[in-house]
Amino acid sequence: MNPNPHSPRGVASWRVVLLVALLVLLPALGLGLRAAAPALASCGGTTLVGNEAALNNAITAFNSSAGPCVFTIQFTGDITLTADLTPINNADDTADLIIEGDDHTLDGDGNWEAIVTDDASQTDLTINELTIANAVFNAVRSGYNVLLTNSTLRGNTEGLRLTAGTGEVRDSTITGNESNGIQVNEVPGNGILLVRGSNISHNGDAGIFAGEATTIINSTLSYNGYAAVYASGNHSLTVVDSTMEGNLVYGLSIGNGAHLILYNSIVANSAEFDCATFSGGTVDADYSLVEDGSCGISNGVDDNITGQDPLLGQLRDNGGPTFTQVLLTLSGSVSATSPAIDSGDNSYVPTTTDQRGLPRPVNVIADRGAFEVQTADAILCPAFPITVTDEIELSDAIACYNAATTPGAYTIAFGNDIDLTTSTLPIKNTIAGVSLVIDGQGFTIDGQELSGVRPFQIDTDSIVELTDMTIAGGNVPYYGGGALNYGALTVTDVVFRDNAAAEAGGGIANWSFLTIDHSTFEFNSAAHSSGGAINSFGEQLGTVVTTITFSTFINNSAAVGGAIFAGYFGELSISESYFAGNTADFAGGAVGAESIQGSSIIANSTFYDNSADDFGGGVINSAGQVTINNSTFVDNSAQNGGALATGFYFCFTADVQVVLADGTTKRIADVVAGDELLSYDFATGETVISTVQATLSREVDEFLRINDLEVTAEHPFAVGNDVWRKAKELRVGDRVLSDDGWTTITRVERVEKTAEVYNINVDGPHNYYVSDAAGRYLVHNKLQGPVSGDTTVNNTILTGSTGGDCYAGSSDFYGSNNLLDDFAAGDCSSTGTAAVTNLAGSPANNGGPTLTFALLSGSNAVSGGNNGLAFGPTGALTTDQRGPGYGRVVDTTVDVGAYEFSPVAGFCPDDNNDVGYLYTDLLGTGQTGRTRKINIPNYSQVSDLYGQLAAVNVGVMKYVRFRYPNNTFLQVGPATSFAYRPAAVSWWGSELMPGVRFVKGQFFWGAKGSRSPRAFVLWPTYNTDTPYANVFVTFDESSENHVYWNTAEGWIDSQTQVISIPTTQAAGATVVVRVAIVDNNRDGRPVILSVSAGGPPVQFIDEDPNAKEALNVYEIELTDVAAGIDAVTLTLESPAPDGEVFPVGGDSAAMIGAAVSYACGPLD
Repeated sequence: MNPNPHSPRGVASWRVVLLVALLVLLPALGLGLRAAAPALASCGGTTLVGNEAALNNAITAFNSSAGPCVFTIQFTGDITLTADLTPINNADDTADLIIEGDDHTLDGDGNWEAIVTDDASQTDLTINELTIANAVFNAVRSGYNVLLTNSTLRGNTEGLRLTAGTGEVRDSTITGNESNGIQVNEVPGNGILLVRGSNISHNGDAGIFAGEATTIINSTLSYNGYAAVYASGNHSLTVVDSTMEGNLVYGLSIGNGAHLILYNSIVANSAEFDCATFSGGTVDADYSLVEDGSCGISNGVDDNITGQDPLLGQLRDNGGPTFTQVLLTLSGSVSATSPAIDSGDNSYVPTTTDQRGLPRPVNVIADRGAFEVQTADAILCPAFPITVTDEIELSDAIACYNAATTPGAYTIAFGNDIDLTTSTLPIKNTIAGVSLVIDGQGFTIDGQELSGVRPFQIDTDSIVELTDMTIAGGNVPYYGGGALNYGALTVTDVVFRDNAAAEAGGGIANWSFLTIDHSTFEFNSAAHSSGGAINSFGEQLGTVVTTITFSTFINNSAAVGGAIFAGYFGELSISESYFAGNTADFAGGAVGAESIQGSSIIANSTFYDNSADDFGGGVINSAGQVTINNSTFVDNSAQNGGALATGFYFCFTADVQVVLADGTTKRIADVVAGDELLSYDFATGETVISTVQATLSREVDEFLRINDLEVTAEHPFAVGNDVWRKAKELRVGDRVLSDDGWTTITRVERVEKTAEVYNINVDGPHNYYVSDAAGRYLVHNKLQGPVSGDTTVNNTILTGSTGGDCYAGSSDFYGSNNLLDDFAAGDCSSTGTAAVTNLAGSPANNGGPTLTFALLSGSNAVSGGNNGLAFGPTGALTTDQRGPGYGRVVDTTVDVGAYEFSPVAGFCPDDNNDVGYLYTDLLGTGQTGRTRKINIPNYSQVSDLYGQLAAVNVGVMKYVRFRYPNNTFLQVGPATSFAYRPAAVSWWGSELMPGVRFVKGQFFWGAKGSRSPRAFVLWPTYNTDTPYANVFVTFDESSENHVYWNTAEGWIDSQTQVISIPTTQAAGATVVVRVAIVDNNRDGRPVILSVSAGGPPVQFIDEDPNAKEALNVYEIELTDVAAGIDAVTLTLESPAPDGEVFPVGGDSAAMIGAAVSYACGPLD
């Protein structure tokens, strides 16, 4: 589909035509739907309904009513269906029906169809103030006349479908529906559709599929999965005063004789073309802003603007009944003004208000689009970095960044959790040297699972890093539930949780360059297609690259590639990562690779308990070349290939015709090896003859009908010069390469039926032609050879697989030095000679940021690999899965699997060769001081880690969290209150995950107030080469740890704690004692710490112990400790000066923990 020039005409005459058309159209629509009262009498009053049975009974009563009259049904509460709603089928054209929702919801519960007017019905239907959600097929299907006002259709299979008659949508929202927002069937004489004052956005296909005459006024149609409007058929599409931004293929798609009249409107930021025509579609545009100048629209001609960004704000509540996009004016650190402001034309505009109902024009000249700026309100851009605390501040900050022109790295930081009610503004800045970091500061951005809400979108050529946040609850009916990337996106220390996309990429849909590091993806889904966590798709080699390191994927799900899917030319590399519990309805429980000409490499990674119903419980390779090195697969399952499957293929049903070399056709089921077919050589631009090498077949439960072709959803069609698109991604109006030009797609349907499907492999260019009545189509064949779906596996463990370790469909497994259960017989038995021994029974935290299966002493995996095959995405492996501090080759030869075995280096009397240490930080006071991060030096050597958070005057505390680099966290609380003393020091502690680079401490409370100090303490225990005796203790919160004021007894100014230690074996030991003390001394008293180990105490006196609520860490060294000592005594004092009275109650100081260690030397 290519953009074509708009047809020539005189501007003045065109305006007259438009004006006349609108004057004729609007009254016609108003008369098509009869006004209810007082024109017609009531059919018996208003019927109140509050449950499903009452609603069905009311519709049944209306169906038998005789006119002329109006029957009114009024909701008194929300209703959830348990079956399809009774259809409306009153054939009396004088009986009208009004459904008053009274702001209630009719919920289809994901299983049932909602409001249906039969084609035989003659009912004029009005629906007012009703939300219809989660209905299958359609929220509303009308075979006659329908008026939708002040209503919402969301989360349905399709919003509104007009099969006949006339429709009007007024002041309504149609969003988050899986297919089209509105579909007007292409039936001659069907009538007309009018949309005004409405928001039709975030639908899975077109916002509106216009099969008959359609007029759109004062409306916003943005972020739909295919186009704002797809118009097909010999009719007109008139768009006036409307805004269409960010639709995922086209803004406006005009074909099959349709004619577009575009006036005073905005079309911008579409993924491919803002406007496209095909098969005789034509376009007239005046006073419109079409950013990319497609459809032959030129800057300055007919008062159009091209080549400029309209500077639109977030789609949100800006007043009025529906969401709109403001025309931005920015001031402060960034200055910019939308070119759509005061640049339109109001000479022939048939409206006096904008979409919100506010006056139009303002300042004499109308604005372009659906939004009329009322005042000179500007967004004030603070100096970067900008801290944001809600969705409006976030989108406004993105708007400021989008308009920045000075090269540099810009930062937006979260200051709070952010709940979304709509998608954030897409990030778009293509200025060289300009980039954005969004630092979540440990907070969460949550789409709240609202249909059509996506937390982030990164547009083409934009450079963005997301770091230190949780992205949750995104929910879209197409691609990218958590994030959609067309730019260069880096994700570091981020958790993607509970995001969903109906089509692909529940967590992230990537169409460009994506880097994931130290992040976690859990419970994300792509129900109908691929990549529950990540979908990476490229139409040309080198244009889409996904790199994943040190990350965790847990319990994600999709049809193919439960966690990750890489398709077409998408290149994928995974290393140092962990996959567990991911599921696929069909293939690739954890990873699905289908890089036709690209490649995928997986190294130093663990796959545990992943599953697929049919193929490849761990990994499926259906095309391209996949290499898996030094990885571990345990307890994965599928019907075919519990761990791995290769050579999965996409196919046609038996009767599809294949074009032979002589131009005749043959059923694909009858094609045999040796048949000669027509193929196309993209390198030479010539049609050539290829010979069939092999035929393949399998059974499927559903497929697509593309025109008359029946094909599985993933089969690639050629849509350009070596550019391929899956069958499921084709839309009506798209064109596929033929042997004599192009064949246009006129029908796309999903068919649920069991069928045998077939594919073939040819020896020439890897493609062939299929044919139906509409024409011929160039499609990809099943590859063989070096880019065929062959999978190479080296130095890898495969064990515990259900359905066999491996399944080879039409391709093969290669490699060596593997340990697999099916070594004696199986599809990858040639790559290994034994099953693994002495492997840990479950994954564990063995160091590093991800879980691993440890090799136990005596395992045959130790030194069982091949060093020359131990390579990953960046070359030779230098560490195992755990990363720095865990070398990949310990004793000359690499181990098999993701874990490298290393023997223990010595023992102390207590079988311990670790040394404890202590790191601290202050969190400050008030709301802004509730989070701190402590970096852990030499973190890879930490064997144990304990964390503590301390506060004073806690009040209403919810809980505390210890948050890790991948943004997962451990929560402790809720807090309890302690009555035995006022103004108490309180603290919370827990064992934490060792081997992490840092930990963040966070407080969460239910009421504001002074809560200080808030101290953060980390107690890491390190692996060391020198044997140590080491003891770490934390003191429970109790009065015995505090020196404090007691109203009954006065000052309790001395406390003692005794710590048991491993008995010293020889005289002369040096014992290091580190004590953490939270000081709440507001009265200037000193803090005295005395430490002894069998000898005289060593005393430390702090005369001025940060009396303003601080954390103090004292380190005392005891030298020449005698042999046989088994305890260290700590005494804490904070005496009151003689004769003084202290009126302030509370703690003076409290010991919260201590570490004691000494070097015990090598043992004989």
